[in-house]
Amino acid sequence: MERDLGFWTVTGYWLVSLALYGLKWVSAEWDQCTRYGKLAPRTLHTTWSVTYRWAFRSMYSWAVVQSVALLNVLAARRGWQWVCMEKNGPSACLLPLGLFTLHALRRCYEGYRVHRYSERCMSAGLWLSGWSFYVMAPLTLARVGAECAQGEARMHPASDSIGLWMGTLSLFVGGNILQHAAHAQLAAARAADAKPSYHVLHGGMFACVACPHYLAEILIYLSLTLSCLLLRPQLKSFMPVLLMLAFVAINLTHNAHRTRAWYLRAFPAGAFPPHRRALIPCLV
Repeated sequence: MERDLGFWTVTGYWLVSLALYGLKWVSAEWDQCTRYGKLAPRTLHTTWSVTYRWAFRSMYSWAVVQSVALLNVLAARRGWQWVCMEKNGPSACLLPLGLFTLHALRRCYEGYRVHRYSERCMSAGLWLSGWSFYVMAPLTLARVGAECAQGEARMHPASDSIGLWMGTLSLFVGGNILQHAAHAQLAAARAADAKPSYHVLHGGMFACVACPHYLAEILIYLSLTLSCLLLRPQLKSFMPVLLMLAFVAINLTHNAHRTRAWYLRAFPAGAFPPHRRALIPCLV
């Protein structure tokens, strides 16, 4: 019963998130009030709002605290089984949540030490939706690790697939390096004041695509999904992870296309190279 409740909680969250995001194609009003950053309408005002600085720092800080707490619970659960039942789940059960924790730590560091925020605000509703993402993402990954730690029949890691393990870790590391470089480049281009300012960036991956940081985020969540898949979970356990990846990919791909269109509108003709794609060089 407890497992079913956990499954339906995380699965329901991602299904509702996908449905709410899909409403952006149906309702123009909903689309307008759920935009943020440069894509947000300047005429949109709300009484309940928070600054971008506070919103993102609080979300990343929460992600770190919750992920570390869950990781300790998962490690303790694995050790307790060894003490009580002389059966120890594989250490690989800690990998998906461990990787997410490293990612959250890096994003938290960037939130305090790299990003330059303007004094613009987002609605409290958007902040709560972002906060809920960083609540449910580690819970989704922790469920797969917890079932692996139980040592169930189909939950043994693919220890013979060394190439897949190395590929997954390389994808995770590469995605984080790419995203950090893109965030540092974005921060360096922004004036050190409270006014929002945007520039057409050149060099690095920005020479190829409009949003390399979005591409990197998708690659990171793909690597997290693969790290779960390598534990050989049951389909029921793996489904919420796939839904999480789908939400991240759809959200960021859509916003990347909108960001590219915004650059083409906001800057003089030729300032933004028209051949520069939104997300994937030469393709998307």
